[in-house]
Order: sequence, then C-alpha cells, then structure tokens
Amino acid sequence: MRVGSFLLFSFIFIHIHGQLLLNEGCNKNATAALDENGDTPDWVELYNASPSAINLANWKLADQLNGINAWVLPSMNMAPNSFLRIFCSGKDRYASTPFTLSNTTTNFNPVVGWNTHIFNQPYIWDGSSNIIVNICSYNNSGYTENSVFYQTQTPFVSCIASFVDGSPAACSNNMGQTYSQRPNIKINNAIIGNGTITNSNTDYPAPYGNWYWGARHQILILATELQAAGLVAGPLNSLAFQVASTNSEFYDYIEISLNSTSISSLDASFIPLQGQQLHTNFKLDGTGELIYLFDPNNQLQSQLEINSPQPDISIGHFPNGSGNLTWMQATPGLSNNGTQSFSDTLQRPLISVQSGIYQGSLNITISSSTPPNLGKLVYTLNGEDPNYNSATYVGPITISTNKVLRAKVFPIGNPNLLPSEQAVATYLFNVNHTTPILLVNTPTQNLYGSNGIFDNWWTDWVRPAYAILLDTGATHALLHQSKTAIRMDGGAGGSRSQPQHSFRLSWAHGTFGEQAVNLGVLPDRPNRFKYSEFYLRNGSNQYLTLPYKDACQVRMMSEGSANYYSSYRPVSVYINGSYFGLYELREKFNQEYFEQHDNATRDSIELLSLSYWYNLILRAVEGDADNFWADYSQFNDLNPDAPTYWQDADQFFDLKHYTDYIIAESWMGNVDWPGNNIKIYRSDATQNRWRFALIDLELSMQPNGWTNCTDNHIAYMMGQSEDNPYINIWKQSIQNLAYRNYFINRFADQMNTSYKHEQLLATEQSFYESMLPEMPLQFARWGDPNNITGQMAAFEANHEQFQQQLLCRSTFVFNQLHLQFELTKKVQVTLTVEPEEAGEIHLNTIQPSTYPWSGTYFDGVPINLQPVAKPGYLFSHWLPAANISDTLADSLSVNVNENTQTFTAVFKTIPLPPDGPDIHFSIQPNPSNGVFTLVSDNKTIAKDCKFIVYDLHGRQLYKGNVSESNLTTLDLTTQRAGIYWVSVYKGAEKLQHLKMLKY
Repeated sequence: MRVGSFLLFSFIFIHIHGQLLLNEGCNKNATAALDENGDTPDWVELYNASPSAINLANWKLADQLNGINAWVLPSMNMAPNSFLRIFCSGKDRYASTPFTLSNTTTNFNPVVGWNTHIFNQPYIWDGSSNIIVNICSYNNSGYTENSVFYQTQTPFVSCIASFVDGSPAACSNNMGQTYSQRPNIKINNAIIGNGTITNSNTDYPAPYGNWYWGARHQILILATELQAAGLVAGPLNSLAFQVASTNSEFYDYIEISLNSTSISSLDASFIPLQGQQLHTNFKLDGTGELIYLFDPNNQLQSQLEINSPQPDISIGHFPNGSGNLTWMQATPGLSNNGTQSFSDTLQRPLISVQSGIYQGSLNITISSSTPPNLGKLVYTLNGEDPNYNSATYVGPITISTNKVLRAKVFPIGNPNLLPSEQAVATYLFNVNHTTPILLVNTPTQNLYGSNGIFDNWWTDWVRPAYAILLDTGATHALLHQSKTAIRMDGGAGGSRSQPQHSFRLSWAHGTFGEQAVNLGVLPDRPNRFKYSEFYLRNGSNQYLTLPYKDACQVRMMSEGSANYYSSYRPVSVYINGSYFGLYELREKFNQEYFEQHDNATRDSIELLSLSYWYNLILRAVEGDADNFWADYSQFNDLNPDAPTYWQDADQFFDLKHYTDYIIAESWMGNVDWPGNNIKIYRSDATQNRWRFALIDLELSMQPNGWTNCTDNHIAYMMGQSEDNPYINIWKQSIQNLAYRNYFINRFADQMNTSYKHEQLLATEQSFYESMLPEMPLQFARWGDPNNITGQMAAFEANHEQFQQQLLCRSTFVFNQLHLQFELTKKVQVTLTVEPEEAGEIHLNTIQPSTYPWSGTYFDGVPINLQPVAKPGYLFSHWLPAANISDTLADSLSVNVNENTQTFTAVFKTIPLPPDGPDIHFSIQPNPSNGVFTLVSDNKTIAKDCKFIVYDLHGRQLYKGNVSESNLTTLDLTTQRAGIYWVSVYKGAEKLQHLKMLKY
C-alpha cells in the first residue's frame, strides 16, 4: 500500500528555546495560496506559540544551516497564538499596505502648465515615510501622443513606466522600465522638482501617456523632499504635473493612488496596488529541503523538512506546535488543528500496456497493490482526471481507437490515506509520422473554458499534465513519460494566439512535474542529455507559411560562431489522443541551457529578457537586471579612443561573442531588433561578462518578412539611438579602431566560410525536408483541408523564395560594409601552402583547411595571417609578394591594396629526434578549430602510453592509447570553444599535462 517507507520518521523538527517555530510548509503550492501577482509560490508558516507578542525584527529564514544568504524578517509584531505565512518565491519582498485610490479623472484633456488633480480621498501622510504615486492613464481611441512633461533628474530610480498596446492592461503590469528622472510635481501646491528636461511625445516617463493607448507609472518621492518643500504630516489633498506641451491628447481616465514606503529607490517591479506580501529571497526545492529559523542572535530555533507528496498537501505540526509532524490539507496562515491530516499515500496502479502506436485492438489490465477493501481502483478513457465516482475497474479493457487511459486508487473508509498518483497511458492506432511523436494529456478544463490556458492564451497560468515522448521509426518506441507542467509560451507574433497554440512543458516543475528527459533529444546537441523543459512552437509569425524559418535562421547564423541559439527538431503532437499538429520542438533558454552548454554554475547564472509581449521591459528571468544596468553604465563611461578600450570594455561584455551576435543579426537583416527580442546572460563560465543569445530572426528576409536580402542593415544599425544599450555597445565600440577592424574582418571571415551560400542553402534544405512529409497533415488540421495541394505548392514556393534570399545576401552585405565604413575597395585574397599537406594559414579568426583558398576582404582594413605547421613540419618563409616586407615573419598584418593578392606559406620537414631515454609530447596545431595532434619524439617509449582528455572543469571527455607512429589525433570538433587539457600516462606515471585551446 505504501509508496515506500513512510517519511514521517525522517521529518525533522527542532524547537530549542523560544516559542516561535516553523509550523507548516508546502513545496507544491498549486491553489492553496496566491501571492499579490497571482502566482503560486511555495510557502512556510510561522507560529507564535507563546502568550506574548514577538517582534520579528532580525529573525531570519534560510535554506542552508550555515545561514548564508538568510532572509531577514522585518520589524513587525506577531500576536500570541497567531500564524504568519511567508512565500518562498525568491522575490525578496516585505509586506506593505494597499494603495489609497485618491483620484479618478475622466474625459481628461491636459493643458500646458500645471494640471491639478483634486483628491476625492485625501491621503494621510505620516510626515516621515517616503511616498509612492501610482498613475494609470488610458485612451481607447488608439495611438495618439504622450504629453510632454518638464522633468527633474534624481540620484536614485524615482520612476518606473510601462505600456500595453491596445488595451488598459498596463494598469495591471507587474514590470516597468526604470528611470532616474521624474515629472515635476506639486503636492498641496508645494513644488517638488524644477528641472527642464523633457520627454518626447513618444517617450516615457509620461503620466499622461497614450502613445500606446495606456500607461502605468509609479513615482517615488522621498520624505526629505516632501519636508524640504514645506509639507508636514497630515492630509495630502491634490497633486499636479507640469506639462510642457500637448497636442489635444484625450484620456478616458486618469487614476492616481498613493502609498507610503520605506524603500529609497525603485526597481523594475511595480508595487501591487493591493500591497505586497512577505517573500523570501530563496525558493524551495521541488524535491524537498530543510528550512531553518534563526533568532536575532543567529541561534537556530526551529527547522522543518518540507517535502510535499502531492500539490497542496503540506507538512506541518498537528496539532499546532506539537512534536507530531504529518502531511495535511494545506492551511497557510491558519491553524492546523482543524484540517485533515494524512498518514500515508496509496501506491500508483500499474497499466499492463505502455503508451504507443498500435495496430488492431488491445486488451489492457490495470493492477493495484492496494487490497480492494482498502482502495477503489477507478479509470477514465476520455483524458479526464478520475474521481471516486469514475468507472470502477473490474476486468480487462478493450481499446481499438485513440484513447487516453487514466487510472487512480482512492481510499475506502480511511480518510487519513491520500489517493494514489494517476497512472496514464495513451494509445494511438494506425498512425505514422516521420518525426518523433509527443503525446500530451491534461483534462479539458485545463485548456479550454474560463480556467483553460488555450482560451486564456495571454496568461502565464500553469496547469498539470502528463506527457509521453515517442521516437522516430516504424515502431515509434517509447522514450520518456512522466508528469509535467504545461503553460502558454511565445509572444505577440501569433505564437500564443493561433488556434494551434505554442506551449511549454516543464518536466521537472516543482509542483506538477516529475523528472527531466534524460535523453539526447536534439540531433545537433550531441552532448546534451538532459531537458527539463521543451518549448513547443507553432512557427509563430511563420505559422503555416514557413514554420521552420526562425529555427533555421538561428542555426545558420550560429554555425562557425559562439552564438547561443535554440536548437530544433520537428515533432508531431497529440493532445488527449487527438492530432494537434506539427510543432517545432525547441530548447528553452533557462538556467539548465547554460549549465549544459557552458558548464555554468547554476547559482551564478543571470538571465535577462526583453520582448514586446512583456512590454519591452528588461526583466530578470534569473538574477537581477540592475546588475546589467550597473555594468552598462560603467561601459558607457569608457573612452573608445583609449588604448585599453578593448580590454576595459571586455570586462563587462564579451566583445568577441557580442560581435558574432551583431554579425548574425545584421547579416539576416533583423529590424524586429534591437528594440525587441533581447536575451542576455552571464555566469561564472563567462567570467561574469554579459553575452547575448540569438532569438527571433523570422521577420528577417522573405518570405513573410519585414526585410529583403538587399536591405542595408549596417546603415540601420548605425542609425539606431544611442539610448538603446543593446546596440550602443556596438556603436560605441566601432569608434575604436582595433574593434572596428576586428568587426569588419570577422564579418568578412564569416561570409567567406560559414555564411557561404552553399552551406546556408544545404542547411535550409535539410530544415525544409524535415517538415515536408508532415505538412499535408498540418494543413489538413489547421489550414484548408480542401486545398492541401495549393497549400503545399505555396509552402514549396516559400522555401524557394527563402533560398533565393540566402543566395543573394552576402553580395549586398559586402557592398554595404564597403559603403558604410567608407572603405577603399573590396579585394580578393588567396591563400596557398607549400607543400600542400605541410600546414595551414590562420587568417584573422578562421583557419581554412583546403588550399588554395580565396575570400573577399577590404582595402583599408589590415588582415592578419599566421602560418600553422602540421606535425613533422616547420614554417620556413612566405613567398615574396606585395605588402610582405619580411618573408621570414611568423605573422603578418597586411593592408591589401591590390585587387587580388596571393599569400603562400612555405613549410619544411623536420626529422623526428632519434629514440633515446626521454620522451616529450607537444600539441599541434594549438590553437586549433577542433582537431589536434599529440606529437611524441620517442616511438619506443610511446608504446603502451595512454591519454585522457579533460575539460576546463576537470571532467573527463574521453581517453585512448597513444599511437606508436608519433602522431595521435585528438578530435574535439563536437566540443564548444574553450580550453581543454590532455594528460599522458605510462602505467600509473603521468608523463605530461598539456593545454589545448579550441577556437
């Protein structure tokens, strides 16, 4: 009957001295408690078991026994025998009172000068607290203009603002853009701020702001500023804004609310109108963890192991404050004494036939280890959750059509037992696909209706589901199945709103998930074997047009570079047994992505995002966006003419990585950027330097794009505002000669290698072919089922148009680089080596492997060449040619001013040293693009030597035997660029430890 040995004996309770203790907690909060943002974070509960009030000042909660990074409770009195719920969300907030709605003005037309709003509800100021003013403005007539305000700069973040296009939803936005300036204000006729800077009529802050229909602002005014203006404690009756100019803007309403606060600077999060609740700076682990309560003297007073068996089932003291710990129906912030407690949970039943694709009918049995007198085994065949009144299992079930079977055991006569987890299986009959198949099962109400995520696609609601992944091939073998969380994903391009909605599966979700997919799912990620999340994408802006376009673009632009991109594989999706269409299965940019790709330490990862869907606000997915702004501010103070500019800038932004990112955006011609579609990351793996990820290129180029292969994107970037930090990094850096030359040469290097049209067309063709066999079914499901032939012809035409765009692009980009950087001319550079097997030439950032090799570069931008000898050879000289002043130089920096020029590197053989008592190893070439040679100088001793290759973190990648031929190939082509090590052993003796640099 038990899931395993019951956990109550392992629950840890320590209550040492005081009467304040951890009374209850839940790490699978689904519906028991909502925070002020509508989220459902996990939580803990404190209980004051004493007969006296306790002030919580300097008490601490922590998820580590050493108290590191403990969350300090605020000064507040907790009454005797009372309960206090605290969310463990990582949001790090203190509780606050609700705002006071002081004024609502309707049908409002601003005028030049002071615009005064008389409060219907005066706000009572205590004379010592800072004040936050919340303003919501809305105009339902569409896009007009913002009013222009006189504003004053402040040494702190004094204003945040956001807008929503086409609705009044801005009034409930959670995030905004931060500003260290605010409109001049009069409160009770006392003026605060006399600055003369102004916003434009399409910029913010603008409390009367309807450029995008509606806007929300919060303005912070310090108590010292109020006092300096002559205000004293008492009622605040009016507020006015100073308008510099207006153009007959009209507002359906202006709402003004006030609140007091102790904070001295705003961040990007709006304080909710209903006030804030208590939130720790840490989250609870979904698999369970210990939480500790320390008193003001840092003495441990209580601890509680929180490991909920099911959603909304907590662990706590029953009765309150007793030594008895048990599972219970969650009662956050309330007494535990009256709730239902549970002593055990019934075991999940077993279904005899696993999920999959079948022919003919199936006879399926369901078994349960719970005796029939103690548990009722029930099932459903329509995908809905079984309940106690569902069909009782009495014998084998025959299934011959697509069905979802769910089974569950409910206790009989013992309310102290929890029902079992569900067993789930999906059966499909007589179907076949060229892709993997994903079977998603969740009750209909989780998708449709008032609480369904598909019918409420603009929300980020999370719902429970069960998903099954089947392989390709005739049998579509079962790869993975488990509980998961499902939620909407994607942005404003139709990803969410199309009837075939994009969504996310979170396999390891703390509340609804179970386990990550520990398989190699994506072919172009051969070294990744863990996926906690999948992004199922419908093609977004390219829905039913060229659904693979973005996945193809980010892949093409990342080849031969260090760019981060979301990998892709087409997958056929069934929801509750019904075909739901062809999707892109994409990687999700999350902490795990960078753990897997960069070996980054999870706690060091900061991930920021800006998108139209989330109001074009740079928000922290992980970490703190303020850290980016602090680094950017220091970067912005750098002088591009300084000789140390590159090194100084590179401390904040990984400039080589950033250059590849800019080149990718520009070659593809993306104009839905840089004001949108930003993803930024840093970690210990990047030496805490910021890097950008390549996302959402699909509106670049035709078909169905905003640009053409002929568009001058270099001019577009140069014309961007310096106020946009994401492109200003580039605009400032190209003023530095070294970086300017690097950028131009790197762009040319990419177009001469990875962006050559032969390679791009081959990649695009493979993406096209990956979806082609499945598109008739996709059009039949979501397009016009009566015109599949016509839609397939359009799909092929779109593919061909995209190929034509790729074919023509580099020609125009070379010309635009020439034009925009005012270069003398384009030149043709040819590289040769003699003998042809003796070596290679490293050119700028590339190292061609076949010779002769030719590429296009520019007169006015010196190119850099370095000969690289292969094992057994040594560089001798360059053949004489124009611009080579020293034919013996082992590196050249040459401005090619001829229309064509050939550089020939000559190598000579070197004899191997004779066998002797010693052996020495070296690595050639080093650095390399991935293929290294371990060279030894003693064949005799080399016999029986072994090698082991490690990454920078000391993890073993592979091992082998040293060749007796003196040359051993070490292949790191599948590894990312970076530093690697090889150790050579003779028996237990380590002979040598060598570093390899892969670029």
